[in-house]
Amino acid sequence: MSQPAPGQQESGNLAPVMVFAELVLGLAGAIIAWARDWPLGEALRPDASTPLWVAAGLAPLIGLLQASMRLHWPPLVRLRQIVGQLVRATLGQAAPWELALVAGAAGLGEEILFRGALQPIAIAWWGVPAGIAVVSVVFGALHAATKTYFFVATAVGGYLGWLAWQTGNLLIAVLIHALYDWIALRMILAWPVEPPTEDDAAPEQSRQPE
Repeated sequence: MSQPAPGQQESGNLAPVMVFAELVLGLAGAIIAWARDWPLGEALRPDASTPLWVAAGLAPLIGLLQASMRLHWPPLVRLRQIVGQLVRATLGQAAPWELALVAGAAGLGEEILFRGALQPIAIAWWGVPAGIAVVSVVFGALHAATKTYFFVATAVGGYLGWLAWQTGNLLIAVLIHALYDWIALRMILAWPVEPPTEDDAAPEQSRQPE
């Protein structure tokens, strides 16, 4: 098997597996909602304000994403390296329409489970602020490739949770999540592979003969 050229990484295409896994999460959430007699279909119904909420809710996330791709703060650099490696390894060979399917499945599946099923349970047990926070921490923990990623994902989960609760429209969170993931995937795959930081290179250098 040929080795990747310097500065490149091996890439693959696990889009079908990822779409299936995300839809399984959504199915689990739908089963929970059905078991508790929640009208999930009504929560996913668009109304006249949906496009405005989606545009307004997506804009700050994209602004933060663009900033995070350019800042040289070491935890963010490390996060970009790890996420970039993961995305290239799993979706580097995926077609644009497959990236869209993965992003759409993630938005639908994860939002149905976390904001559509688990968040109402948590809010019923602990109240609105604590309920949203607890589910957001769980959401962040399941995305914790690094400590920084945990905090970022938890914050994004809290933001989407607040939007779902504030609007009473789960579709808004689904669309924002899906569009954000699609844009992020395209940006990550188009971004040059970043070299190791000095901290990453130090152990290798220490093993070099003097």
